[in-house]
Amino acid sequence: MRPFDVLFFDAAFTLILPRTSVGEQYASVARRFGIEADGSALDAGFKAAWRAARASSAGMPYGRTEEDARRFWRGIVGDTFERSGTRLPPDPYFDTLFAHFESGECWFAPDDVRPAIAAARQAGLRVGVLSNFDARLFSILESLGLANLFDFTVVSCEVGVEKPDPRIFDYAGKIAGSPPDRIAMIGDTPGDDYRGPVAAGWRARLVDRDGAGDSDGAPVSSDLVGAVERLLRP
Repeated sequence: MRPFDVLFFDAAFTLILPRTSVGEQYASVARRFGIEADGSALDAGFKAAWRAARASSAGMPYGRTEEDARRFWRGIVGDTFERSGTRLPPDPYFDTLFAHFESGECWFAPDDVRPAIAAARQAGLRVGVLSNFDARLFSILESLGLANLFDFTVVSCEVGVEKPDPRIFDYAGKIAGSPPDRIAMIGDTPGDDYRGPVAAGWRARLVDRDGAGDSDGAPVSSDLVGAVERLLRP
C-alpha cells in the first residue's frame, strides 16, 4: 500500500527554473530600452533587494491582486537597479519586464519534471502544485505545457496566505480532499517546503539539483524522480 495519496510540488526552483539568472534577464530586457547593464551586478542587486523586501514584508508580499504584485515587484526592480549602480530604464520597462516573467521565454521545466510526475501517477498518486506566487504562475505553467499535468494548483495569491503558514496547507488538503497524513510535498526551501508541511502533518522532502543549497537538516534528493521514489518508500 502506498504511504500517501496526494503529492504537491512547489513551483519556482522545483518545477520551473529561470532560463538565465534573474539579473541577466533584467539586463536583457533593459537593452531593449537602450540601457547597457551588467547582468552579474544586477543579479547581486536582485538577491539583496529580494532579501530586504521579504524581511520587511508581513504575510503576503505578493498580495492577492495583480496590482498588489506589481507594487511589490516594482519596488524590487527599482531597488535592484539602485543597488547595482545601474540607471533604471524608463517606462514601460517595468511593464515589459513583468510580462516577460509571465512567459515561457523566461522559464523552463528541468528534464526531471515530467518523469517525476509520471512516476507519481504510476504509483497511483494525485498530483498538485502548491506555490507562493502571484497569478502569473497559471500562465507560466500553461506556456510550458505543464498546467494539464496537475489535478489542482494552489497559489498563495488566491488563498491569501503563504507557506509556511499552516492555513495554506489546510486549504490545499481540503482542495485535495485528503487528510494530512495522506499528503506529501516536494520543494526546494527548508522552511516553506519541509518544516511547513511537516508541521501540518504531511510528509516532505527537498530537491537540490546542484547541491549548492542549505537544507537546514531536511532530507534532500538530487533530482525530482529520486525525491518521489524516496517518499514512496514505506
